[in-house]
Amino acid sequence: MQRVVRDNLPVRQATESWAISPAPLAAIPRIRFWTWLRAWQISGHRKWAHWQTTNEFTRLSLHLGVLIAIVLLIALQHLSIPSFASTVAAFRAAPTVVVKPSSMSGSEAALWYHVIPGSPVEGLSRENNAHTIIPKRAREHLITYIVQPGDTVSEIAAKFHLKEQTVEWANGLELNPDVVMSGAELIIPPINGIVHVVEDGDTITKIAHKYKVKPEAIVAYKPNKLYDVQALLRPQQTIIVPGGIKPYVIPVVHSYGGPVPAGAAHGTGQFVWPASGRLTALFNQIICSPMLGCVHHSGIDIANAIGTSIKAADSGYVVWAGYRKDGYGKLVIVNHGNGFTTYYAHLSVILVRKGQSVGRGQLIGRMGQSGNAMGVHLHFETRFNNIVRNPLNYLPRP
Repeated sequence: MQRVVRDNLPVRQATESWAISPAPLAAIPRIRFWTWLRAWQISGHRKWAHWQTTNEFTRLSLHLGVLIAIVLLIALQHLSIPSFASTVAAFRAAPTVVVKPSSMSGSEAALWYHVIPGSPVEGLSRENNAHTIIPKRAREHLITYIVQPGDTVSEIAAKFHLKEQTVEWANGLELNPDVVMSGAELIIPPINGIVHVVEDGDTITKIAHKYKVKPEAIVAYKPNKLYDVQALLRPQQTIIVPGGIKPYVIPVVHSYGGPVPAGAAHGTGQFVWPASGRLTALFNQIICSPMLGCVHHSGIDIANAIGTSIKAADSGYVVWAGYRKDGYGKLVIVNHGNGFTTYYAHLSVILVRKGQSVGRGQLIGRMGQSGNAMGVHLHFETRFNNIVRNPLNYLPRP
């Protein structure tokens, strides 16, 4: 039998050896043959469509799997998971930063820490190596800060995470923090508390009692290098008192007692203390009195015995010498010829007259309690271009 193709479908064709007459084929109606043929085609196409659909789903799954694999490979490249070889190579090639601690010397300076920054794994070894760095840690030593233009004590303290009082106590600025000048050097403690310089006779217990802390707190602070409360202290040794509070001591000031300088009619710009005594009130402090109520203090008060000498703080001439009913009592005002005037109030005796030339340190009166004064003292003011200023900004430190 021989196979032929009709309409793209295989059809069997009879050969001469078949003894089949064409009559039976002719007896089959033509429409039935083509109906049967069409049914066979439809059945074959359904199988083909089913196979084709299955094949398309498989190919789609494969494509999706490849796409997911590519995305995972891209993500893994950004994770930077190094192999052992790459880690060693990066460790050897990374740069070394060298920092020499200025506060360490001798055998301590040799024990530095070796850190390799920038490598996948930071190497840390403790060895005697010139190319080493100390890891960042809490500061344990005093440092010196140079005051910059515009700096204030509160801003400087905040910069080093300290309380304002800690910086004031360490530098003797508690009376007048505003006196700090650009270019001045300030001692900056490592922690809040007191910086104490040991004097003869000091003990840990005595220092602790003075600054209102327990002796164990001083010993426990490791930078002090004290091992028990009974440890001996050497003079000029610096001790940090963590959390200590500096007691307020009324400062004592001393007036100028030298000769009157030549050319006293014009101010030199260098003020001296107008009287000796104790500072009992500061500038801008709230002062309350029966006559004036509570007001901001416009000067400073220096207390001493009645009759104590009152001297001109600088050279100039007297523009007022007499009694004032506005609370000043017996008052002397000196014009220094350079924009500054000074007030000396509550005197018991006035020893100069209006228009008189006076020199720096010259006797101008006696301390008293005239006017609105609570106790014997000198009320001293400084004014520049008739604006009240803090006298402590111009006077020597107590």
